[in-house]
Amino acid sequence: MTNSDPQKYNPIIFGEVLFDCFDDGAQVLGGAPFNVARNLAAFGNRPFLISSVGSDDLGKTILAKMTSWDMATDGIGVTDRASTGKVTITVTKGQPTFSILKNQAYDYIMVPDAVTQMQASKDTFLYFGTLALRSKHNQNSLNKIITTLNPTVFVDINLRMPWWDMLTVNIALSKAHWLKINDDELTTLSNKLGYKENDLKEIARIFLNQYKFNGIIVTCGEKGAFVLTPNYYGKPPAPKQKEVIDTVGAGDAFAAVFLHGLIHQWNIETTTNRAQDFASRICELRGAVSEDKSFYTNLLEKW
Repeated sequence: MTNSDPQKYNPIIFGEVLFDCFDDGAQVLGGAPFNVARNLAAFGNRPFLISSVGSDDLGKTILAKMTSWDMATDGIGVTDRASTGKVTITVTKGQPTFSILKNQAYDYIMVPDAVTQMQASKDTFLYFGTLALRSKHNQNSLNKIITTLNPTVFVDINLRMPWWDMLTVNIALSKAHWLKINDDELTTLSNKLGYKENDLKEIARIFLNQYKFNGIIVTCGEKGAFVLTPNYYGKPPAPKQKEVIDTVGAGDAFAAVFLHGLIHQWNIETTTNRAQDFASRICELRGAVSEDKSFYTNLLEKW
């Protein structure tokens, strides 16, 4: 896809694109920002992914795959400073354990020229996760993008040891209008910040008020999720999967549909329920996205 009409891209996605390398030898294209962008594209949106790959075969594979899925590649830089990103994943009883390598291509994300041509507004969303902020280079690039576009920012907290600290988390929280975080991460940050509350909903309310978010999404694994805004609290029914293959990408799936709902101005309850349903469907797949177009079109028809 060429960048012929950059102002129509929505949302802007910033962060890592990489290969998830499973313990059985399978390699699946992933990275939370890529997963979100891929799902959004499959649902008929025009996401603009800003990332970086190496000048290697895996990088070429990513660009070819994105082109085949009709995703814009104009925001993907190619660097000689590091190889295309990899994460090794071990799955035990459906739960993934991640080993994230240092000095990867996605640590060197440049601001693409197309950003200066974009006509962004409060209706333009920017998504990023905290893993992409582990490099100072990326922090600077992200700051330039936000300064240029002044979008509505959707932050996905990813506390992957040892690649996070409170400095980078606070950078993310200070820029966020919407925050997505899982229950363990919310508890971890609450303890780090010295909050005394133990109830997840009340902890979320503290964060909501402290950082003046539009809303906060808390995912709770097999227990589902809840959404809190200044005027709304909703907790959809816990998901009922036919068979859990793995939970890789479930949170990314939730984020993608939630962003889709915000872009298309669904009400929050509808958005939350559909996001939960889609996340549960992703758990029935290996990896975080589907190659089957009908997987997405069947849901769109119901929506």
